Formats: sequence, structure tokens, C-alpha cells
Amino acid sequence: MALADSIEKHLVKSQNKCTLQIIMDMLPESDRKILQDSILKGLPTTTLVAALRSEGYQIAEATFTNHRNGKCKCPTE
Repeated sequence: MALADSIEKHLVKSQNKCTLQIIMDMLPESDRKILQDSILKGLPTTTLVAALRSEGYQIAEATFTNHRNGKCKCPTE
């Protein structure tokens, strides 16, 4: 992860979004689509969290699960 990415990641933490949504907003469009499709297909949280961590993103399984279940701080649509 480049320094600019790390700085951006820390700047957006104050927004009213959970960590998963912040990460999704930072992903390139193609990666975001793959992650969204994987969530919709019901792939296990542990698998998706491991994949994100291997790409350098720090996220807890509980954060991912809360987002999936609509129990995070992201605004509801």
C-alpha cells in the first residue's frame, strides 16, 4: 500500500461509514465489483476478510459481519 493510500485511509475514517465501506470506496472499480458480487454470493466472511487483509487492508471480521447485517454505522438507504 502506498503512503498516499494510507493517508487517504486515515483521512476518511471520520466520515459516517464503517471500515468496510471506507475500504470499498477506496478499491478500484473492478475490485469493488468483485467484492460486492462475492458478498451477494454469500462467500464466507472469513474468506473475504482474509483476502482484504492479504491486500493490506485492516478489517475485523466483526466489522465485516456488522456491515453485512446492516448493523454498522453506514447510513441506510
